[in-house]
Amino acid sequence: PGPSVRRVLVQSWPRFESLCELHRLQDAKNVTPAHVQDFHQHLLWEPNEKGHFYKANSVDQILRRVRQVLRWGFTAGYLATDPTRELVLPRPVQPIAEKLSWKELRLLFKAPDRSTAIGLRDAVLLRLVAETELGVSGCLELRLGHELVLQLEQETGALLAAYLQRGRPVLATRPEEVALFL
Repeated sequence: PGPSVRRVLVQSWPRFESLCELHRLQDAKNVTPAHVQDFHQHLLWEPNEKGHFYKANSVDQILRRVRQVLRWGFTAGYLATDPTRELVLPRPVQPIAEKLSWKELRLLFKAPDRSTAIGLRDAVLLRLVAETELGVSGCLELRLGHELVLQLEQETGALLAAYLQRGRPVLATRPEEVALFL
């Protein structure tokens, strides 16, 4: 098994093995879809080592890891059938992130010191993340010249031009650097 499968064995498989011992299963070849469903119910209703119920995300992650190992066993030929074939794992509901008010957002945009190269860079990044669908990772992947195809509001465009003129040259340690944000 590769590193990810080994990691799964260490983290989640012992929990599944405990349930298999309760069912007196000596070999993974005897695991059925009913055993997997029972394991799912066990995770939902039995307290963990600390006496608390598992959170929905924990149950989801444990089941996905056990499913990964069982599917690996099936595809590798160790199991005749995939006991997880009937297991449906909808993603648990994620908590809704708290949104900033307009006042907080304006304060955030004003926070970077635009008189410094780093502050100017940070101000442009904040505006781009808020104004485009790129997200932080997408903005950090931009290269010189990409800014020409971005459709930006006038204020953001002016801020980006200032960064390219006054901020980026100060931050560039190598002339061949092509990343837009340094």
